[in-house]
Amino acid sequence: MAFAEAGAAVDYEPLREELAAFLDGRAGEYGFFFEDLRTGSTFGYNARASFHGASTFKVPLNLYLFGEIAAGRVNPNLYLTYRETHYEGGTGYLHLKPFGSSFRIERLARDSIVYSDNVATNMLLGYLGRSNVVAFMRGLGATAVSDRDNVTCAEDLALYFRAVLAFAGEQPEHGERLLSYLRNTVYRDRIPAALPPGIPVAHKTGNWPAQGSWHDGGIVEHPYRPYIIVVLSRNAPGYSYACATIREVSRRVYAYQDDPFYRLTVEVDGEPVVLSGVLNRDGRFLVPVRGFVDFLPGYAVQWLPAERAVRILGAGEEVLRLDADSGLVLYGGRSYLPLRRLGEELGYAVSWDADRAMVQLVTRTLPEQGPGGVEELV
Repeated sequence: MAFAEAGAAVDYEPLREELAAFLDGRAGEYGFFFEDLRTGSTFGYNARASFHGASTFKVPLNLYLFGEIAAGRVNPNLYLTYRETHYEGGTGYLHLKPFGSSFRIERLARDSIVYSDNVATNMLLGYLGRSNVVAFMRGLGATAVSDRDNVTCAEDLALYFRAVLAFAGEQPEHGERLLSYLRNTVYRDRIPAALPPGIPVAHKTGNWPAQGSWHDGGIVEHPYRPYIIVVLSRNAPGYSYACATIREVSRRVYAYQDDPFYRLTVEVDGEPVVLSGVLNRDGRFLVPVRGFVDFLPGYAVQWLPAERAVRILGAGEEVLRLDADSGLVLYGGRSYLPLRRLGEELGYAVSWDADRAMVQLVTRTLPEQGPGGVEELV
């Protein structure tokens, strides 16, 4: 049974539980949001809690700017003048330039993202108008927005990145330019640092040390499961601690996208059930032996620790014993076998019902109902 034919859904509940437990154990407060861009599956952790936005604000600011450029209302070649009111230290380099210097809007957009330049951001915001940018953010559906303060939440920041992708689809010339700036930011110490070399990440960091806040969020262009990820922090012990936390979240999410668990609908003699914890190995479904056998009437499972083997009983008699030599796969504390093989070994005809997108098991031979019983289930 080819995996591609089966249409199983990735099960993100194990990853959600793992990340919640991890973040619960870290010093400080965290907000997290995830979206699988292929399926639209989402989950979060304190996803709507408000945090100081810091430089993540530069994402919706530039999205609004590029939308105005695409609409012909802003000329990217227009020069803006650097005034004392625009001055702000921190990231970037334009604060070193003399007042009265002039810079093209296109350059300011690039510098505000690539170098996270605060002067460039202030110049753009002064030109566009804060009220217009804030109204734009609210119009996208953001909920953690203030007319005066720079605030955001993990879910809203993910919303902005989703909007960037939508804009790039509608306006490729302008949207891809914005994405290229986000992919080439010089600050790569958080989400990208935990990923394999060469994986593009269109992202934006943010720092607000006064509140113990270091953030990162963006689009990870995983080769077959691209996703949006946002991690915000507050009251973290310091920069190194917060960044290490973000990197670990990033590493775990990417690893799960590489090798996730799936949910699969299986119909056993006309009764549909949902089987969780399914693996994909070389285009085949591998199902957890315990979880699978629990759905089959008349069978029980024993784990034999000394042999590292599984024993399946039918009507109180052993009908199948499996270990690594006979194809048993041990993964994450569970025992797995290919669905077709296990079903057929236990007397079922196994087929894929394309019309209803589910696996069908139909009894060929079924053991008599016995006392069964379960000993140390796997």
